[in-house]
This record gives sequence, structure tokens and C-alpha cells, in this order.
Amino acid sequence: MPDEPTLWISGHLAEKIRAHGVETYPHECCGALLGRDSNAVLGGDRGANAVAPMRDQGEPNTLMSSHAKSFAADSAMEVTVDAVQVYGGYGFIKEYPVEKLMRDAKIMQLYEGTSQIQRLVIAREVLLPRRAAEPAVA
Repeated sequence: MPDEPTLWISGHLAEKIRAHGVETYPHECCGALLGRDSNAVLGGDRGANAVAPMRDQGEPNTLMSSHAKSFAADSAMEVTVDAVQVYGGYGFIKEYPVEKLMRDAKIMQLYEGTSQIQRLVIAREVLLPRRAAEPAVA
């Protein structure tokens, strides 16, 4: 998952970047981005770690895995977009790793079931118990 390397890279670089002669990392906006991104990384990690044992034990995990995948993919994209913002104009240059990580994060939203499809699966699974309780119409 590109979240953790991106978070480390953006935090490490934030300590080195200077904007208008001032270090950027003490600024509240940069710190807020890194704090929010850290929450997203932790949430994605916890979601994946919650779903894996369910799969191992043979429990139904369609709803939880769709939640985890959608959240992790969207969080990865959010984190990498923020990292590009921390990098400034350098975030779009191929010499810096954050540019590739951002492309990889977008692929996570598209590959193996897009995030939109995961949301449809979530909606179906949320409505499934109601449909099972309703009497069959003849």
C-alpha cells in the first residue's frame, strides 16, 4: 500500500523544504495534512487487519472487505495528493518518488473492483438482511 511510504517521504521532505526562506514543516497547514494522512494510514491498516482473520476463519466478509478496500484505496489517493502538495511543484517531477506513488494510488482505486463498485457492494450488503426478512412475493 503506498500510504506508509508516501507519508514517510512527505514528512521527511517537509523537514527539508523551505518556502520563502522558512521551513515548511512547522506550519500548521503542513502539520495538519500529515496528521490527517497518518489517521488515514492507520485506518486503512486496521481495516485490512480486521478483514484478514475473517477470511482465514471462513466467515463471510464481503461487507467488511468492501469497506476496507474502498477506504484504503481512497485514503491512499488522499495521502499521495497531500504528499504532492507538500512537495509543491516538485511533486509532479518523475525524479521524486511521490509522483509514482500517486499514480500507484490511483491504480488502487481502479484495479480489482473500483471504489465505486465497492460502494455498490456495500449498499447491497447493507440492504441484504432486510431483503432476507421480507416475505417472497409470488
